[in-house]
Amino acid sequence: MIPAYNAENTLARAVHSICLNGTVSVQILVVENGSTDQTTDEANKFSSDDFRVLHSEIGVSRARNLGIQNAEGKWITFLDADDELVDDSLGKFSQFLQPDDPTVDIYILGIKGGSEKYIRNIDNKDKIRFLYERMHVLSN
Repeated sequence: MIPAYNAENTLARAVHSICLNGTVSVQILVVENGSTDQTTDEANKFSSDDFRVLHSEIGVSRARNLGIQNAEGKWITFLDADDELVDDSLGKFSQFLQPDDPTVDIYILGIKGGSEKYIRNIDNKDKIRFLYERMHVLSN
């Protein structure tokens, strides 16, 4: 699911990075959320049975919520419109999925590349610990 706000210059790369991700079958939802550029036109250039363009009000949370409501798969992943998936990351990731394991609700992945200006190096263990503690607080 790709929330897209004013993403006419980056959306195609994000979508292509998903399409080039091997043999894993995916549904791609682009949720345009109040863009003032040609994001909708760029999204409408893609055509496939597994590709849909949705529209939400401004706000990435609204876009993600609408995407979640319209997703048809068992698993959901988010990709920002200015990001790209690493080659075959979905294929490699699908090897680790435990689709019938009722104890698994979330998988947390790392990031690769980028600029020091935009990426803070936080150990995945710290992220997992924080998310676990936060989810535990919210569930009580």
